[in-house]
Amino acid sequence: MGSGAALVEVIVALLLLGAAGLGVSAAASRAYGPLQSTQQRGTALLLLQDYAERARLNPRGVAGGGYAIALGDTPPAAPSPGPDVADDGLAANAVAVEDRRAFLAAAAARLPMAQAQARTAEQDGVRMLQLWLVWWNPGQGATEGAATASPQCPAELGEPAPEHACLNVRFAL
Repeated sequence: MGSGAALVEVIVALLLLGAAGLGVSAAASRAYGPLQSTQQRGTALLLLQDYAERARLNPRGVAGGGYAIALGDTPPAAPSPGPDVADDGLAANAVAVEDRRAFLAAAAARLPMAQAQARTAEQDGVRMLQLWLVWWNPGQGATEGAATASPQCPAELGEPAPEHACLNVRFAL
């Protein structure tokens, strides 16, 4: 009878350990969602900063509209190698096309279902570059930073799904 009671105690202890393990597993999976969301937001910010720096280095390309991106634009085709361009305006536009291609390709590679929008405008004599980056973040749902009713999302997106994450940044050029 003593060995039967010990066996029951061992089984109860194993059940308690199993329940505790499931609790720890559930807590870890809940903690992963916000961590992934923060990582994606950091990646988006770095991509936007890089694009703004590229635009800042090419004022002729910005003036010519080469850095504008409409929501849903896909990366332009990579240019074929050719002779050096003697015209500064054409060269600035070629650099802008390559910068736009690199930015859209990097966003698509690093953020799920990424879309971007970029506009330039004059504000108090300063040229501003306004950038939006929108991506799919299913772990976000209705939590902090959700896209619904967010001024971070471009108006062209309409009413975004709760799983969309948006980041809007303005840079002075």
